[in-house]
Amino acid sequence: MNYQNRVVLFLDILGFKNILDKTLDKEEQDDTKRINQLHETLSLMYNEVSWKKSSKETSRVVTQFSDTIVVSFLENDKAEVVTFFDDVLSLLTQLVSRGILCRGAVSYGKLVHSDRIIFGPALVDAYLTESKAAMYPRVILDRTLVETIREAKEPYFRKLFEQDEFYDAYLKKDLDEKLYFDYILSSRIMLDQNDYVFGYLQTLRKMIIDGQKFKSPDIKVKYGWLKNKFNSAIEKLHKNPSAYGVTERINITQLHKTKTIG
Repeated sequence: MNYQNRVVLFLDILGFKNILDKTLDKEEQDDTKRINQLHETLSLMYNEVSWKKSSKETSRVVTQFSDTIVVSFLENDKAEVVTFFDDVLSLLTQLVSRGILCRGAVSYGKLVHSDRIIFGPALVDAYLTESKAAMYPRVILDRTLVETIREAKEPYFRKLFEQDEFYDAYLKKDLDEKLYFDYILSSRIMLDQNDYVFGYLQTLRKMIIDGQKFKSPDIKVKYGWLKNKFNSAIEKLHKNPSAYGVTERINITQLHKTKTIG
């Protein structure tokens, strides 16, 4: 058996222990409603990234354990790249819509990944990147992946990653130079205008306001980061909503009622 060169996503839910605590009431009895909601959310995580699993044309493999999910595909699988980026952004959007934030990393390297077993340096790299470099509620893209694909013999990948439009559609560069999936502005492509303006942005705003109430310094830092990203996005939307796909007058009016967070 040899390792395969695979692109790999390692992702988990932030604050999962707190979510689990809420599935029990004060008497330590099951809260059936919350348990069912959590089961639906974890099922959604799997479904959002594995809908092509039955296709013989994909090299994608998905492994899920509790709130952690690992997705990988072969480096030369043309059919996977754009679909993979779509699915990751869709997953983050769906989770935020349910009031859940994630942290993760997309890496590249040697991996064995089957339906039952996963191991290899790429998994360790993705895990360490997620736990140490992601830091905030973001899913970052390892720059070695971009560099590797740009240097690949396959011209399709080189051309794709040389296009600014590709980056702009999914990714933003953070202050620490890390590339991360933009689930604030870019998530609009996963939703219709009404859902984005009236639902998604309002849910995210409330999550941030509620999150700032935590006293733990490390949690405050995470929500402080997200507040800054949210405020920047709202300012851009107010300034030029049509550039971000918001064109209906009623939505523009509602958008301007969506204020930044103080």
